[in-house]
Amino acid sequence: SSSPPPFTPMGELLHSYQRKDKTYQVYKADVFTPRFLDYHSRLQTFLLWFVDAASFIDIDDEKWHFYLLFEKVTEAGSISYSIVGFASVYGFYAFPDKVRWRISQMLILAPFQRKGHGAQLLRCVYDSLVPLPSTLDITVEDPSPEFQTLRDFVDCQNTLALGLGMGVVGRGLGGEEEGEGEGRCDVLRTKLKLSRKQCQRVREILRLRATDRSSPGQYRDYRLAVKNRLNGPYLRAQQDLEKLRRSMSPAELALLQPPESHDSHVTKLANEYQALEEEYLSVIEKLAASPVGLG
Repeated sequence: SSSPPPFTPMGELLHSYQRKDKTYQVYKADVFTPRFLDYHSRLQTFLLWFVDAASFIDIDDEKWHFYLLFEKVTEAGSISYSIVGFASVYGFYAFPDKVRWRISQMLILAPFQRKGHGAQLLRCVYDSLVPLPSTLDITVEDPSPEFQTLRDFVDCQNTLALGLGMGVVGRGLGGEEEGEGEGRCDVLRTKLKLSRKQCQRVREILRLRATDRSSPGQYRDYRLAVKNRLNGPYLRAQQDLEKLRRSMSPAELALLQPPESHDSHVTKLANEYQALEEEYLSVIEKLAASPVGLG
């Protein structure tokens, strides 16, 4: 009997790049791409092994788009392909005529991790969706800490590559007029289609990158600005609670849970800031080691 034809990737070739004399290619597919549905049914079983709380998706929904990363190997005149990783993206309707894209799943298989492939795949997702006139923004569903670091790194790199670094940072988080930060975030929302929350992270990472932490004044201004943002939800909750108290009877007030002490809240806020700064510094370290990050 004749042997089956050699495997070839399905979909549209978006991008090729080299790593140590090996070629890698990213393809885009959807539910209408020939041969893809059967391949995807086998591919997504990797998620159950390698991604916590992963679940299968409804492959019949045509709003799904898929990005497949392959290693292309040529030996003795024959070409073979090995799957490196993949991403699935869903397009949600956004009134009145936009699409809000959500990266639902992304996985780089273990033998290929920590070699820059995740950043290449994420950039391909961005490069194919950002230029679409219908794209409102690109979000991520429940990102893991590792993926959030990757996302921060790529978003900061893209911001720097566009020459938007200092424009986004401005005069510093501690010295802005009211509303100035929102305006700077709008630049990223327009150019890179980042969500409002992710814009804030990119601004704070690049501001920390530009801050002289050996300067007490600069570093204090930065910490206070970020802590004020982190403290915002707590202050709003306290205001709402105070309004509620004024409308309650003494008996109802007695049933309320005692409020968090000031010292306890200050400690919690300091710990939250410290954890966030450590996340930001790990991204800044990656930027320093990358060519674009030096810009």
